Amino acid sequence: MGNEGIIHKLIEGSVEIDPTTGEAVDYGDIVAYASGQADVVIKGLATNKSAVVPAAGISNQSANSGASIKLGVFGKSQGASGKYNFSGYVGQEVYVSPATPGAATITKPSASGDIIQVVGIAINASTLFVNPQLVIGYTLSGYGA
Repeated sequence: MGNEGIIHKLIEGSVEIDPTTGEAVDYGDIVAYASGQADVVIKGLATNKSAVVPAAGISNQSANSGASIKLGVFGKSQGASGKYNFSGYVGQEVYVSPATPGAATITKPSASGDIIQVVGIAINASTLFVNPQLVIGYTLSGYGA
């Protein structure tokens, strides 16, 4: 079966797959599949300047370009070294950042052309329940999604 994004493990309700990176990624980065590459992931970015959506999951390790990584696609993912700070936002939706590749934000994207994709729910100050939604909204000039 090779390196085809096969489910790697299921522990405590978490699911991981093992794609290859198309660029260096950090632990906790939100990643998306690279356009036209079936098993290569790059940092996700939710803006009209990029076709790097939808997000597929959260990197569960840091790696250089070309490395195989563990990608969390469903379940708990704890941010490394303060990567996440959801204090005061527990239970709220977390989105792909329109400003910083690989980042999550608790602020719903609202600029014209931003892509709105929920990647999970903050379950405590530093932990995200990963569940990337494939129903994506877009913001239009003067309108919210």
